[in-house]
Amino acid sequence: MSASAPILRSERLELTPIGDDDREPLQALLSLEPVYRYLLDGSPPEAAWVASVVADSCDDFARRGLGLWAARQPGDPALIGLVGFRDFYDPPVEELLYALHPDLWGQRMASEMARAAIEHAFVAAGRERVRASTDLPNRDSLAVMLRLGMRETGREPAPPGFKWEQIHCEIARAEWQCGAGRPAREGT
Repeated sequence: MSASAPILRSERLELTPIGDDDREPLQALLSLEPVYRYLLDGSPPEAAWVASVVADSCDDFARRGLGLWAARQPGDPALIGLVGFRDFYDPPVEELLYALHPDLWGQRMASEMARAAIEHAFVAAGRERVRASTDLPNRDSLAVMLRLGMRETGREPAPPGFKWEQIHCEIARAEWQCGAGRPAREGT
């Protein structure tokens, strides 16, 4: 692990850059139907594809300071989620992505891990904007984006290889620094 691939921590999670040891648990997570339904357009991943995602992430951290992190609860070795940045579309667009084990949905852990990745993108990796997209029927993912302070920037028909219309959202560094996407303190 290099200095450009840090471990991130949030209130309930530890995020470590994905590596070869994460390939099998990552494939297991991404092979759960509620996870691959939208993230992978309805098809579980092949082992070779997961291996390429892990390798690409290592290269991305070295090349541009952002990649993918495996999410775990402190003290528990089980991989429960994935968060980070990856290129999508042609030409490539760097986007935030996240996946969480369905048993943990509804606990705002997806927002928590995405918040940590966005903070790293703005503070350590120097990004001016963070973009994310989701499939039109994935209202839960859109809710996470909006909770993070992102705003919808457009929609487009399903690109080649995609099943559904895409909703694009983004947040600028200045908006983030003003507190957008930060959880409200109790009592406020």
